[in-house]
Amino acid sequence: MSPTNHTKNSCDYRALLLLATYSATALLLSLPSDSDAGDLVISPIMSTRLIFTDNVRLAPDGSPNKEADFVTRLVPGVYGKYTSRRFNGEVNYRLINIIYANLSERNRTLHNLNTRGTGEIFEDFFFVDGAVRMRQINRSLLGRQGDDVNVTGNLANIRQYSLSPYVRKRFGG
Repeated sequence: MSPTNHTKNSCDYRALLLLATYSATALLLSLPSDSDAGDLVISPIMSTRLIFTDNVRLAPDGSPNKEADFVTRLVPGVYGKYTSRRFNGEVNYRLINIIYANLSERNRTLHNLNTRGTGEIFEDFFFVDGAVRMRQINRSLLGRQGDDVNVTGNLANIRQYSLSPYVRKRFGG
């Protein structure tokens, strides 16, 4: 695939995602206003770790690439939850900052996002579930297996989106 095709496909995908987001927002704002008010909870999150590793590149024993380093992992984030009669949703976002003492050219920021929501579009009939997830995983099972701190070159960012409309009707009492 040529670079221009990749860029064009990426822009088309972003435009589609933007259109879907605006459509969902417009649909939720058009819901009847007689529904009950909801409860909103927002909690800030902060964690930090100072790590010493004697093999930051996960090189084999006796390898000249075996290198020690101090790594600081700063993770600010936010957790939010909204619950009402016709809509509920959860957001859990973490901004993972990896800072190396010796390998400063490898410093990086990663995103970890986990969201889900359910909306009752037409009362007691039409529902929509949605979710977005961003995380990091190892690209290859055969490559060196590390986490976000180890510099292996085997880490990939994954984004998952799901949208599930469905119909559910209760009959009788």
